[in-house]
Amino acid sequence: MKNIKVLTVSNTVWSDDNSFGMTYNSSFEGSEDCFDFANIYCNYGVPKNSCVKKYCQITEKTIIEHIKKGNSKCRVFDAESAYSAADVLQNREAKKHRELKKHRLQISMWARDFVWKKGLKDTSDIVNFVKEFNPDIIFTPMYYMFHTNKLLQTVIKSADVPVIAYISDDI
Repeated sequence: MKNIKVLTVSNTVWSDDNSFGMTYNSSFEGSEDCFDFANIYCNYGVPKNSCVKKYCQITEKTIIEHIKKGNSKCRVFDAESAYSAADVLQNREAKKHRELKKHRLQISMWARDFVWKKGLKDTSDIVNFVKEFNPDIIFTPMYYMFHTNKLLQTVIKSADVPVIAYISDDI
């Protein structure tokens, strides 16, 4: 019997170090003989789980690199190469990122939204990832960030499969 291909779109990296990852791990760990997972995520960090086989990561940093140098907006990798391929903030960048988040300055939120708006005009990298994975279903959390929801709309249109979306308690 063929495994069901499940695509998730998340803001957070699927890792057993955060609540999103712990929830998904406890829901799906041990079901690898029934499901094949792929995850598109919009944040920094290395995924840590035993469920997902393929990843597509897009961040503000990769979008800016795309605008400046024409690089791909997405980092596509498999579970085995996650540690070397995932976009991770270096110490100085991480500290700056934490400070911006802590102070929640409106100007930094506008800048982030501008980068995402510009970055999501051409979604061909994401569409290619979705078509290559060819999911049977999309199972995803709903977020309050426009960029994650915009990305999810693109994924839904390009996959043309049933979608299960839910709102978690912390939203």
